[in-house]
Amino acid sequence: MAVGLHGAASDGKMDPSDKSADAQSGDLRRALRDMVALSTLPAIWAAKSPAEIGQSLAEVLVKVLSVDVVYMRLPVHRNGCVTEAVASSARPEAALSASAAGKLFEPWLAAGGSGTLRVPNPFGDGQLSIAVARFGHTGQYGNLVAGSSRADFPTETERLLLSVATNQAAVILQSKQAEERVRRSERALEDFFENATLGLHWVGPDGIIVRVNRAELDLLGYSREEYVGRHIAEFHVDEAVIKDMLRRLKAGEDLREYEARMRCKDGSIREVVVNSNVMWEDGRFVHTRCFTRDVTDRKRTEQALRQSRLALEEADRRKDEFLATLAHELRNPLAPICNSLEVMKRAGDDATLSERCRSTIERQVAQLVRLVDDLLDVSRITSNRLELRKERVELARVIEGAVETSRPLIDAMGHELTVRLPLRPIHVDADVTRLAQVFANLLNNAAKYTERGGRISVTAACEGNALVVRVADTGFGISEDVLPRIFDMFTQADDTMRRSQGGLGVGLTLAKRLVEMHGGEISARSEGPGKGSEFIVRLPLAEQPAAAPAPATSGPAVGASRRVLIVDDNADSARSLEILLGLAGHIVRSAHDGAEALVAAAEFRPDVILLDIGLPEIDGYEVARRIRSEPWAGKTMLVALTGWGQDSDRERSRDAGFDHHLVKPADLGLLTSLLASG
Repeated sequence: MAVGLHGAASDGKMDPSDKSADAQSGDLRRALRDMVALSTLPAIWAAKSPAEIGQSLAEVLVKVLSVDVVYMRLPVHRNGCVTEAVASSARPEAALSASAAGKLFEPWLAAGGSGTLRVPNPFGDGQLSIAVARFGHTGQYGNLVAGSSRADFPTETERLLLSVATNQAAVILQSKQAEERVRRSERALEDFFENATLGLHWVGPDGIIVRVNRAELDLLGYSREEYVGRHIAEFHVDEAVIKDMLRRLKAGEDLREYEARMRCKDGSIREVVVNSNVMWEDGRFVHTRCFTRDVTDRKRTEQALRQSRLALEEADRRKDEFLATLAHELRNPLAPICNSLEVMKRAGDDATLSERCRSTIERQVAQLVRLVDDLLDVSRITSNRLELRKERVELARVIEGAVETSRPLIDAMGHELTVRLPLRPIHVDADVTRLAQVFANLLNNAAKYTERGGRISVTAACEGNALVVRVADTGFGISEDVLPRIFDMFTQADDTMRRSQGGLGVGLTLAKRLVEMHGGEISARSEGPGKGSEFIVRLPLAEQPAAAPAPATSGPAVGASRRVLIVDDNADSARSLEILLGLAGHIVRSAHDGAEALVAAAEFRPDVILLDIGLPEIDGYEVARRIRSEPWAGKTMLVALTGWGQDSDRERSRDAGFDHHLVKPADLGLLTSLLASG
């Protein structure tokens, strides 16, 4: 850089007014030349750092002003360091370091630069006159100190040149600081954009993606090259949605919590919420700023909660229907029982009428027993307390038992029943009673839901290693909306419920659970209302041949008289059973609490004690333990006759010393057999 230089114009003793016009003209020309030279500095400083600018200015001013030293201090840099620069006219060996110059001029800087200050000349004898100039109005961009051994320093011209130089430098330093702030802001934006946990992308006015961050790429599974440069619509599942988003953004609208679906690279779909607006410059669409938040898990949770709520509402509805049905089903048999009892009171010696009433009561009590048994079975299965007593059994035996159970209802409805089984014996490992219950429930269901005079068929065949039994009917059929939940608890088809022959809606649930406990599966088919239905049971075939049956053991002859003690706190129950057993030829006594039972047993010495569990004062378990401790009770048969029928109840009765456990109301045939074997 060519900068005009000038030496000292005087020795400091000449009055400026004494100068000739030519001398003054020369000074002015030199000042103008120096000012022009200083004005060229910004172009040179454009590519330099603040420290380089400071050093360059210090060196120029030393030459332009012919001073001994120029020192400048710039503000603290963002790294915590102060930028200093110094230049002097002294020989290199006598040069002053920046830190030494800073200490030398510190008192003047601390004083704010007011007044006149002289400091010892670090380059020789005498003192230096000090002049200060600030970069910026308040020195916010730094301070400059110039020192000269001339007594008249600084002259007005020199002050003017210092002002011009510092102003030029301040403009550049201000620009440099602004550029640095912009760079820092851009770096912060870049860091925020790239490291944000939310997905971010920019889209141009043509819909092309121009920028994306790592979070969004990770969300969708694409690489940056696969995402940037493609149209945003390619990654949206719903074309109408992205078109609406772009239309609203171009219209100047901000998008808030806009729901959309985006397609991942692996083909999966992510539910997202988008917040976006447009960056505009002079009315021109530059790009969008889109935040993409993944809400897939939240949506799934919300959907699961909705489904759970609907399921609970449906379960609550079915529960209410079940309770209403239960009340109806319990009242149905109670009405004829009450009526029959009243008729028997008034019948007198009319044996025929009394027999009709007795038959009615038996049928209705059997119905009540079936209702209670179904409920107990459901409870046992759902709580995993039902045990199967499996054995190798022939299918024909199971189907025969089921048909025998369902035959009265089938005949009452006038249905035609067809059974087709394979000619060769088919064996399964099953609990005979429970598997027969499955097919009886299916047959009862077919009979109830088929118009009078319909057809019911049972067919069986072997398919591979499985036995497949089909129970089909020509009945009301099953609607498409009911079919998926036909095996759910308490489910009955609404449109056929009015034509049903009763029931609690637990039969198919029991059938399904029992089939599954046998290692099989059950399904239902129907072409729709009025087109009948078919239930298909698949069971694994037995692998081993049937074992030879154990020889039957002979017992006492049926009809032998026994001494029987009945213990029940329900007097009517005890009395009715006492009469029944008395009519069978047994010698019977009754007791109604635990203490009375112990006394009666000691006096009566019964062969069989039918003992209720839930007795007042002393329960049945304790009564049994005390009787078992008596010497005379070694051969006495203890039979628990109770309403408690869970497996845990049976285990407690065995531990207390009972030989058998019967659940009320006990099957008369089973009770007769026990008494005969006692």
